[in-house]
Amino acid sequence: MTQAHRPLRRLPALACLTCLAGAAACAEEASVRFSWRVATDEAALADPDSVPPLQSVTQCAEVGLGTIEISAIAADGSVEKVSRFACFPSPFADGDSVEGPVLEPGEYTFELTALRRSGLEWTCDEEDEEAGACVGRASAGPTLVSVGLQPSVEFVLLAPPECDDGVDNDGDGRVDSKDRSCQSDPTGPEDGDIGTVSFQLSLTMLDSPVVLPRNVRANTVRIDIDGETVEQFTASDLELSSWPFRLPLFAERLDPGAHTLSVVLLGGAQQDSAELSESLSIDFEADDEQAGYVVERFDFSSDRFLEPIEDDFRVILSEIPYPGATESSATTCQLLDGEALDAMRLRVRDESEQVLDAASLGFDAVGGADVDDGWIELPCLVAPLSSSALIWGGYTLEAQGLLGGEVCFDSTYHGVLGPDELDYVGVVPLAPQGNDNAQNLYLQRVVDDEGYPPAGCVECSVDDDCLEGASNLRCEQGLCVPN
Repeated sequence: MTQAHRPLRRLPALACLTCLAGAAACAEEASVRFSWRVATDEAALADPDSVPPLQSVTQCAEVGLGTIEISAIAADGSVEKVSRFACFPSPFADGDSVEGPVLEPGEYTFELTALRRSGLEWTCDEEDEEAGACVGRASAGPTLVSVGLQPSVEFVLLAPPECDDGVDNDGDGRVDSKDRSCQSDPTGPEDGDIGTVSFQLSLTMLDSPVVLPRNVRANTVRIDIDGETVEQFTASDLELSSWPFRLPLFAERLDPGAHTLSVVLLGGAQQDSAELSESLSIDFEADDEQAGYVVERFDFSSDRFLEPIEDDFRVILSEIPYPGATESSATTCQLLDGEALDAMRLRVRDESEQVLDAASLGFDAVGGADVDDGWIELPCLVAPLSSSALIWGGYTLEAQGLLGGEVCFDSTYHGVLGPDELDYVGVVPLAPQGNDNAQNLYLQRVVDDEGYPPAGCVECSVDDDCLEGASNLRCEQGLCVPN
């Protein structure tokens, strides 16, 4: 009976077939025997006769092979039998092959898949498959199985690379992708990092998670060791989804002894582009008998830039129309009952927590006026709101949306600029903009513990009070919400 089994890809044959007289002529069904050898690299795989037989279970353990799975595939493509063996079965110790399944007479192709000790197989991309160099896979056939014959099928399979074998090959306590050498070169040996130093560096700008390299006009990060440039990364190379912003991992083979690493920000994409910052440096040691690893954070605060950063901030303030709504539902100054917010209030502080007034921010030019507690009140603006040029520093902002003098929206929170996991509520950091960029910020609905807005912010009492013609809206707890 055909056994259900996952589809198998056909691979170029790497097998030696020897037909041996075996089963008695009166046997009702024939059987087959298997053996396999393991090539440590593709060069050996290309010359199967040079690959030695397995003589010890250690040979399997050293390359991370756990189980061998062999499928017998009939001429019509159906999988007739699937057999599993230890990578080093006991008959191998005596130089013998292992007995396979009992099969109906006929022509078969045999496909071998080696499994990790976890039971999973290695992946094989299209290029390796075409070259017949898939890790842990081999095929043989077609092979005739008949009464009175017991074919012996031998496979030669490719061992996994050291960085994908589940083995701590160099005994440093790190396995595969955790090993520093594999992080630098996933196709190389685990001990390839001996005498090298790997670097995992990260950066901050103005000590703020929302200030990206482009906000300070930095296009390139140059890395020097002992005064010689070893790496250059563009701003797009940085991992901006976490803070501090990480540079790509890199490694250098260095002479033993003391060294100095320096990081500098450049304004252009070339090595000789104008430097924007001072060079920040650290000292470290290299050892020719073991790998080194340098993890360092470099903080480019405002005093580290060669020229003061003078720029405006530009924000787009949007409102989340009802509790539980997402940013995609946000509106700008417009309510779902058709009315519009008539004012907004902003409060901006510098890095010393001093409040800035309307004139110093340039907000008086758009109708802004100073009111109580450092707030600046101005008309609700649909367009981005820009400040006058400021010397950075760091600045924070609070905002409110008003209707008839009642605060209907507040608790400003962070939008799409900067790392996603950073969620500021109430007070948000600002970033210098320029180049017509803007920082998206959102205001949340003000509601009481039962979900009702203040009296002056009530939008509706019945469904018909909601936006005219919007049949997808209903009135719920004084607010218009989707059906």
